[in-house]
Amino acid sequence: MNSEAISSLLLEAATLLGMGMIFVFTFLALLIAAINLIAAFCRKFPGKPSPDGHSKPLKLSHSGSTDQPDGTTLAAISAAVHQYRKQHPLNVKE
Repeated sequence: MNSEAISSLLLEAATLLGMGMIFVFTFLALLIAAINLIAAFCRKFPGKPSPDGHSKPLKLSHSGSTDQPDGTTLAAISAAVHQYRKQHPLNVKE
């Protein structure tokens, strides 16, 4: 290959590199601008709470909750754990 062909290929590669970087930069800049616009809109118009009262935050901890499993569910869980431990014994050396 002669030097003109190599320089032509390098120029084409540099052009593609520059165009690609400009495209990615433009896309990311537009994405950040859109996210900031949406955030500003949400701050200005926070919305109304739902009338059925489902706007309360969900509780993550179950301490003090009354949704305890019944006796049948606890028995099934205990039986499953017992069966699993019987099939997969722990090899712990003390």
